Amino acid sequence: MKWGMVLAGASAEIVPVSLEIGRFLFSPGRKFHGFLVEARAERGVFRRMLEVAAKHNARLRLAHFQSFKRKTILVFFDCTECDVEPQELMKEISRSRNIISIKPIESKIEGFIIGTATKHLTISGVRSAAVSLPVFRGLIQGVHERLGSGGAVFLYYMGVEAGREASKLAREMALDLGILDSLRILRDITLPLYGSTGWGFPEVVEYHDKPLLMRIRIYDSLECEVGRGARQSYSHLARGFIAGCIEELFGVKVSVTEVKCIAKNDPYCEFTVKPA
Repeated sequence: MKWGMVLAGASAEIVPVSLEIGRFLFSPGRKFHGFLVEARAERGVFRRMLEVAAKHNARLRLAHFQSFKRKTILVFFDCTECDVEPQELMKEISRSRNIISIKPIESKIEGFIIGTATKHLTISGVRSAAVSLPVFRGLIQGVHERLGSGGAVFLYYMGVEAGREASKLAREMALDLGILDSLRILRDITLPLYGSTGWGFPEVVEYHDKPLLMRIRIYDSLECEVGRGARQSYSHLARGFIAGCIEELFGVKVSVTEVKCIAKNDPYCEFTVKPA
């Protein structure tokens, strides 16, 4: 099979550092306190918070930050060695002229705090949910164990519909960015978004347009992490996701086959894509 284009991979750029997205802290014996801050989109707001915290020996342990017309900052401090009460810390932070509001988040159990002051998790403004590996393992293994071979089909078509919806969102973003090329949308928006949400790190490594042929890799696939030791291809959800993405963006029905899988001790999961 002759491929028309070999694409430079992104795998070498992956930094092996985890990013904590949970809105909670757990450390027995520590005294945590949090604040949800709304502020004007001016410089120095976060720095002022850190200066006040350092002054009173409050250690920043977790921060979520977004800034558009206003800044929303969710912060958790370890106040175990703090020399003032959390209420006084909050008052001092609120004296910054750019602070619009500040809401305390109290720890109901010493050593544990959770950010219930915020409503939904969102991705690009769309409500989303985070799933830990143990919970995801229960979902995926449960489908395989209870439905047998039918579970693989079920997961595949779940993936197809998820891929379609993800690509619709990516196309909307691409139009706003002036991008119309389907390969660029897939390679530079849809698949990186998939990676940024924790499912694995995908890349298009080979591409041909007439007929449409692709080779796609996923490094560190969450789905196949669950299936390690299965000694067979395990990427049914991801395989369907790839199919759904390509069918939505390119308007072509495709067949996606997993030819390598970390569940079989391969270094990555690899998929070939061709017209159905």
